[in-house]
Amino acid sequence: MSLLETAENQSKGVKTVQFFYSTGNIVGCCLALIGLGLYFAEIIDSYWPLIVLGMYLVGYFIVPPIKVSDELSEDRFNEDNILQALEATLKKVGPKLPEQARIHLAAITKTMEGLVPALQSESAERQIDVRSRATIMATVTRYLPQTLAAYLRLPP
Repeated sequence: MSLLETAENQSKGVKTVQFFYSTGNIVGCCLALIGLGLYFAEIIDSYWPLIVLGMYLVGYFIVPPIKVSDELSEDRFNEDNILQALEATLKKVGPKLPEQARIHLAAITKTMEGLVPALQSESAERQIDVRSRATIMATVTRYLPQTLAAYLRLPP
């Protein structure tokens, strides 16, 4: 199996898990269970499968999807504006996060303030090796926005 196929399979698995844990699916399942309860209590008899399916669909579509702000899109974070993007993220998303997460995000921003000059200097190869540089940039430009976006998509 190639690396691309593995990444696609992981992406499908993540989307499946996100669907099952979505608020719409949970509300739909609860309404479908109520429909089954009505059937077992003999309140509804004919067309009960359609009624249960209809109740699930109503529950699924009645809940609005949770939207994550554009502040967390990965294309906003690059080597040139990494500090500005981190500070903007802290201001925009910070109030939605718990106190401990805000503290960690502020610590990451402070650490990056010290690392950015080393990352942007012409002699950066001598100060920070290539693997560490790639790890730092991937962490801040890709993993951090993905983690914050995933947290903000969680149901309340």
